[in-house]
Amino acid sequence: MEAARLDLVWRHPPGAAQSRLVAVDTGRTVQEVVEEIRPTLEAAGVGVTVREEAADREEVTVNGAPLEEILVRVKEGHDYCHARSRREEMEARRHPLDEDERIAAGYTEFMLRKGLLLAVEGED
Repeated sequence: MEAARLDLVWRHPPGAAQSRLVAVDTGRTVQEVVEEIRPTLEAAGVGVTVREEAADREEVTVNGAPLEEILVRVKEGHDYCHARSRREEMEARRHPLDEDERIAAGYTEFMLRKGLLLAVEGED
């Protein structure tokens, strides 16, 4: 059985200061989120590496998979749970987890963390 790992690679054009994958609620980049969760992952036996590579366009991969593809699925689940149709199902005027316009435009730190953990678990 292969050891659990989180291998994050940020490919970007020369001169890019930070990834465009930034949490809309906290302003943290995906690299900052990885560094925040690194001690917990390593304590659980997960190997963590973060690298940068020069490329023509920006891409962030986790364990070889494009992180944005994983995040799209995470966001779909989030959007379903927060959708107006769910409020109607619950017969509520306001869903307990109300929509946030900032989230509609990007990913929260929670979504970034969830995407990273799904990649570690091999559920990408």
